[in-house]
Amino acid sequence: MKITIPGTIASDVADAGTFTVSYPNAPAPELGITDEGDFFNATGHAIVIGQNNAFGFPAKLDITLGTASITVTNKSGTTWAAGTSYQLTLELPGKSAYSKDVLGVRIARTARSDTYLIDLGAPDALITNGVMAQQNRTNAGALIVNGTLASAGSVTLDKPRNLIAKSGGADTAVVTVTGRDEYNATMSEAITLNGTTSVNGKKAFKKITAISAGAAIANTAFIGTGNVLGLPVLLPAAGFVLKELENGTVATAGTFVAALRTGGGSTTTTADVRGTYAPNSTTDADKVFQLIVSLPDGSERGPAQA
Repeated sequence: MKITIPGTIASDVADAGTFTVSYPNAPAPELGITDEGDFFNATGHAIVIGQNNAFGFPAKLDITLGTASITVTNKSGTTWAAGTSYQLTLELPGKSAYSKDVLGVRIARTARSDTYLIDLGAPDALITNGVMAQQNRTNAGALIVNGTLASAGSVTLDKPRNLIAKSGGADTAVVTVTGRDEYNATMSEAITLNGTTSVNGKKAFKKITAISAGAAIANTAFIGTGNVLGLPVLLPAAGFVLKELENGTVATAGTFVAALRTGGGSTTTTADVRGTYAPNSTTDADKVFQLIVSLPDGSERGPAQA
């Protein structure tokens, strides 16, 4: 459910600049004025500047919920000129609960949050060099996607999951992986080598199509698959997960990272746009992982990939 606030830009708002708006009236007049709690964990915010310049949260627009007002941050790369009209649309998480009491008055402060079963399948066991076998470079440049899972210069993973990079020695180059997510959107991640210490990527790749090094690699770096599984829908916060299941029984608690919510949108070093889950047990192609979650919006895929 959304609320639209019309207005006019009072003075120029440059890129990274801000302006504030007051909290709007609730959708039903009898519910009064909204506050920061009404918009907590919502993601579907947007603003239209002028007639057709639309900018969405969080890539081009940031929303900060204050005690008394809402701060809108321009992330569009342009200046919003003074005197220009705007339509700010704020999302209230969940679907409206249209139930009424015996007097016919709408029930206040209530929204419907649907329950979903997220099937993560039985992900394969980790493969240390599945994406890129040991390689060196004398300078920055392209690396070869030649791991044990590679075919014709790319790797398609069994499930969307993170990558793990490691070197055989004291390498600290930034390795940038490019590929696609499970919705076939192009994505990239920059992972900084830390010598012989394994470095876990944050993003869930479905396919890897290219890898490059930002500096020389002298000690045979390699990239494999990780135990962090990507989610198919945006997870606003870990608290929305009702139950973790492993082979149909309640699992020992794993680790959740909520979907990216940082203003400015996805970059090559930010968290996954929908969120991730690392089960407590190591994947082995036999354990089946499922999540029961309650989501205000089960159709939200998160911001655009970097």
